Amino acid sequence: MFALIDCNNFYVSCERLFRPDVEKRPVVVLSNNDGCIVSRSAEIKALGIPMGMPFFEAKSQLVRNDAVVFSSNYALYGDVSARVMDTIASLSTKIEVYSIDEAFALLDGLSMSDWASHGCLLRDAIHRHVGIPVSVGLAPTKTLAKIAARFAKKGQGVFVLDSSHRIEAALRRTDVGDVWGIGRRYRRKLRGYGVLTALSFSQLDSEWVRKHMTITGLLTHRELNGMSCLPIEKTIPTRKSVVHSRTFGRKLKDPQMILEALSHFAAAVGEKLRRNHLHTCHLSVFLQSPKSMGVPFFRAETRLSQPSSDSRELIAIVHRLFGRIYRRGLVYRKAGVMALDLREERPFQQSLFFTPPDRRVMAVMDRINEQHGRRAIQLASQGLPSQQQEWGMRQRMRSPQYTTRWSDLRRIHID
Repeated sequence: MFALIDCNNFYVSCERLFRPDVEKRPVVVLSNNDGCIVSRSAEIKALGIPMGMPFFEAKSQLVRNDAVVFSSNYALYGDVSARVMDTIASLSTKIEVYSIDEAFALLDGLSMSDWASHGCLLRDAIHRHVGIPVSVGLAPTKTLAKIAARFAKKGQGVFVLDSSHRIEAALRRTDVGDVWGIGRRYRRKLRGYGVLTALSFSQLDSEWVRKHMTITGLLTHRELNGMSCLPIEKTIPTRKSVVHSRTFGRKLKDPQMILEALSHFAAAVGEKLRRNHLHTCHLSVFLQSPKSMGVPFFRAETRLSQPSSDSRELIAIVHRLFGRIYRRGLVYRKAGVMALDLREERPFQQSLFFTPPDRRVMAVMDRINEQHGRRAIQLASQGLPSQQQEWGMRQRMRSPQYTTRWSDLRRIHID
């Protein structure tokens, strides 16, 4: 039996953890640079404010309704997510982290009569240990568990598809486009054939599905009919690339400031590579100007002489590539660094004419940052924190990083 655990309005729920005073007020969380709404409380949804709406368009309505607005705080969200996943893992046979706020769990050894009680156990344990409200859908397959979780959100937080009658009723009430694995293209195609619901899709001939929707559609079709075809994926697929890019908080023209930003991005790419035990053999850098300037995009790339994840080496390469693409007199709005052609971290044949940098330096740097918080120590080319504010994202309404930064720990005063 599979369970899909989905955190409700996750970013908003994370913000409310340390702000109980906004528990009943309308709350939104904004995207990078405070651009669009990416998470909404139930009160915001009731006002009819859609997901993805630009903040400037919604601002007056939010003010009228005394809404609380937060800039995105990904350090907080990532840490809370890890705590949720740890709780799920402690109550499951296997777990597959599907996204920052969703996970599949395999629950072996339970009789069908215990499914609902175990779903309630998961919901209550996560709320008690972490404080995040979740919805739990339980079903014989992962695709059906996804559907069950949608109904759980509308009810008491737990929904079980444990009989053919309940499965048929749920599929009848689910639009075919809302089925996990059926995208917009297939939704249009199926609706053109008169297939409007998940139930009508499940009743199609399997050969027709395979002919028109390939093996992926066939697996979805079988899953809706109770045949488990998608196992829990315990191993994380190997990354194909690592990218760190950002839209600046304001347009930049100063080459030194842009170079500091790119150095910061390169260091972040190196950190991600080391965390995943990977090296890169190919590095790419890009700069983007506003489209109104005519030639908005510049890119340069190179192959590395030896695979590397050392931030110092990556930054040196980025500095050389920057000289190829920077155009004096233009302003730039976005930049990024991409690591491609990734290889697993293992011994490789070194060049007779190349001495690799001492890996212990990066290991010590990562350990210090892990113990004392990100950016506790960094390379000089990344600039000082005060300088980074010049090219950093707009986050005027960001909450403290309560769980990942010592200086942001919640203080309690007792009289």
